Amino acid sequence: MANFFDDLGVAIKKVAGDVQTEVTITAREQKLKEAFQKLGKLHFQAVRGGKTPEGEKFDAVMEEIRALQKEIADLRNAKTPDAE
Repeated sequence: MANFFDDLGVAIKKVAGDVQTEVTITAREQKLKEAFQKLGKLHFQAVRGGKTPEGEKFDAVMEEIRALQKEIADLRNAKTPDAE
């Protein structure tokens, strides 16, 4: 009977960890969406002004996007595999 409860405890911790990871991924995806919106706005403003979309602000947003994409990929790769 102890094994049942031990196994149950392990399963509950795994599910809780997976849920927390999904919540974190979802939050990062929202930040990524916002970063892409910022990038689009910067691009539109530059093109409308007859300029090339570049500069410090543009580079900062691009770096933010790259970092968020990497973080999301790392979180997805770190998720515990499903028990079979």
